[in-house]
Amino acid sequence: MPIVIKSSGEREPFSEKKLKSSLVRSGVRAREAHEIAKTIQEKLKKEKIRSADLRKSVFSELMKKKRLFAMRYNLRRGVMELGPTGHPFEAFIAEIFRLQGYDTKINQIIGGKCISYEIDVVAEKKGEVNFIEAKFHNQLGIKSDVKVALYVYARFLDIKERYEMKKNGKNKTYKAFLITNTKLTSKAIRYSRCVGMNAIGWNYPHKENLQFLIEHFHLHPITSLTSLTKEEKERFFEEKIVLCKQIYENPKILSLLGLTQERVEKLMEEIYEIMEYC
Repeated sequence: MPIVIKSSGEREPFSEKKLKSSLVRSGVRAREAHEIAKTIQEKLKKEKIRSADLRKSVFSELMKKKRLFAMRYNLRRGVMELGPTGHPFEAFIAEIFRLQGYDTKINQIIGGKCISYEIDVVAEKKGEVNFIEAKFHNQLGIKSDVKVALYVYARFLDIKERYEMKKNGKNKTYKAFLITNTKLTSKAIRYSRCVGMNAIGWNYPHKENLQFLIEHFHLHPITSLTSLTKEEKERFFEEKIVLCKQIYENPKILSLLGLTQERVEKLMEEIYEIMEYC
């Protein structure tokens, strides 16, 4: 049985069942998922394979079947590519809140009662003020632990106390958010629940986790597009363009890249598929 080496260094036996489940969540029919999993298992002649190489093989097989399935399967990797600095991820989280009616600002220096802090995203709407820590990791195996949760909430309490001292400050509602593109440890989740802090990971909570928010509000990052080069994606990042939705609603944005008409049509076809069916 082949051994899969995760990005964290942890090792586990290859699981056909786990792979099929992942494919079905991407929209692949059960029969096709079974066929792909069998094909991948037959190709795994090595005793060991890195998880990144396994995902590439699965993605390649999906592209042969249907590009839409491949894009869905590649969503998490697309979010992972909103780095390496984390700034595109902060802009991405700001867009999630903005599209829900919030006024958003990123990388704000906010004074607390004791000291000042750099807040990744501040989102306000109708007397509600959210202070958001966007914790970006560029490896799947890394989790946000309880130390991160403790720091985020302690910082929030200091800021909240100062805000409530301001004129009309007591009439507003203040909330703390810890949002990560990977996972949260069980202690981080337990602590967040206990103090009432909003903690969101890739698959936590069961509803309204990061994956759900992306798919429900059609907030797929441009990094999930297979028709753009790495350099072209970085050019968009410079202009604070991080969502396929932004291009979908304003195709003129593509003029920034100076693409040929043929490439523009190919890219818009991929974006339409994502926006209409993902």
